[in-house]
Amino acid sequence: MSRFAGLHIEALVLVTLLLPFAAHAQDFNAEPYYGVLDLSAGFQPDPLVRSLIAGGTTAVNSQNAGCSGFITGAPDFRLNYTAGAYALGIFAAAEIDTTLIVRAPDGQWHCNDDSEHLSGLNPGVNFPTPASGRYDIWIGVFSSDDSLKDAQLVITELATNSWATLNLNTDEQVSPANVPARWFGDDSGIWPQDGVCDDPYFRGTGSGSLLLAFNRFRDASDCERLFGQGSIQLNPDSYSEFSGSLSSSDARHSSRNAYQDVFEINADSTHVGQRLVARMRADDFDSFLIIRSPSGIEVENDDYPDTRNSMAEMTITETGIYQVIATSYEGNISGSYALEINKLIGVNQTLSSLSNSLLEERLTTGSRQQDAGSYIYAVEFLAQQGQSLDAILRSPDFDSYLYLYGPANLIQSNDDFETGTTDSRITATLPTTGIYVLTASSFDADRTGQFSLALNRPEPAQAPAPAPEPAPADVAREETVAPVEPEPQPVENTPAVLTAQSAVAPTPDNNVQADINPITLPTTATIQYGSKR
Repeated sequence: MSRFAGLHIEALVLVTLLLPFAAHAQDFNAEPYYGVLDLSAGFQPDPLVRSLIAGGTTAVNSQNAGCSGFITGAPDFRLNYTAGAYALGIFAAAEIDTTLIVRAPDGQWHCNDDSEHLSGLNPGVNFPTPASGRYDIWIGVFSSDDSLKDAQLVITELATNSWATLNLNTDEQVSPANVPARWFGDDSGIWPQDGVCDDPYFRGTGSGSLLLAFNRFRDASDCERLFGQGSIQLNPDSYSEFSGSLSSSDARHSSRNAYQDVFEINADSTHVGQRLVARMRADDFDSFLIIRSPSGIEVENDDYPDTRNSMAEMTITETGIYQVIATSYEGNISGSYALEINKLIGVNQTLSSLSNSLLEERLTTGSRQQDAGSYIYAVEFLAQQGQSLDAILRSPDFDSYLYLYGPANLIQSNDDFETGTTDSRITATLPTTGIYVLTASSFDADRTGQFSLALNRPEPAQAPAPAPEPAPADVAREETVAPVEPEPQPVENTPAVLTAQSAVAPTPDNNVQADINPITLPTTATIQYGSKR
């Protein structure tokens, strides 16, 4: 939408009160999706920022001047506001074209698409002399293709000429009621609760600099807090979105007597150990999600958490076709829905491909630091249950320390594997199939320098003992003693040196199908191999 059109619409909003809104477009008395905010004039912090998923499947009634886009039936937020001497501003911030709808305490509707006070395509509404009472707020999307995208709701009493420059990355603690209904996983990753989000499913100023597939959905506390603050958003390369509808023309679920759409994801050996997560949202019915493994194991979900939306997750333990089934809780229900499915990350670097290799690298001040202050270098690979690992870390510059992480988190660590050396060594029979990470570090904090990491390399041959020195020649005897020729020594083959650049292999695609129509669900290789601060 053009900037001129946005200015024209806002003029209608701010100068005149809009016509009464069609009652069927949304239900302002419904429970808001993201909670209720209670604020009084002079509130702090200002601006108040809340994250949400913008848009929905309900089209705003086109006969209401200035109101446009696609929204949910229920409000996103409800604001109970006690007015004072300040103006009240409400706006949205997003990377997509959003729309804003606000129902004020007097029952009038205020709508905007693109505000002149904001950059990009962000909408805003300003109340110069706000009334006390209830404000119901929807953040929609101008195009239905942008539904289920991340956005921020901003509430402020600051002047409109400051809106475009406000810092929206606040450090405010966010209560669970204000965090969107999203599953963040657990804290079983390598660097949980360190203040940054190490999950490659998200991105933003709050993200860590080294995003490993191992940490996907395994840094929940950090990512949930930062997502609620607006410091991270969903990584658009990490998931696929689908808009669909259930109708009488669809197949029925065999036991639920409900219409269903089936999406298929092909998981191969490079995906074992990852989590498949699906999230379904519907305005017209109570959604129900099922994930079925190739062998027929199912997980299902109705309301997560305490909403009519659904979320289901399953760990990839076998190869083959996984099915995501979008259906309804009740039978014979029709209506539209939106579905989000994460893309699987192919980890093509395997323990077998790393065997007999030597990695030569450095710890630098730009590397990631552990809580104890030592720098870290990470190597990520896929391994099978029962495989043997023998890793040796050596450094001429620091006392080395080696860690091994597996699907169940830390497996083993070692400092000095034998007396009189500062080298580290881990030998292990790997307990399960999945993603593993070796981290090279130092025993002391803030140490940098060169290191070598040998993986499943044969021990070098021991040099033979030197030949004894010949006895001194007898001066009285002028014999010539022939020199002892050393025995020829075997020449050891030198393996190729593994470099960081050669360690990341291309990633295959996943094929996804809905009903009988093939849909491509590509894999994104967000795996990094190296250092992280």
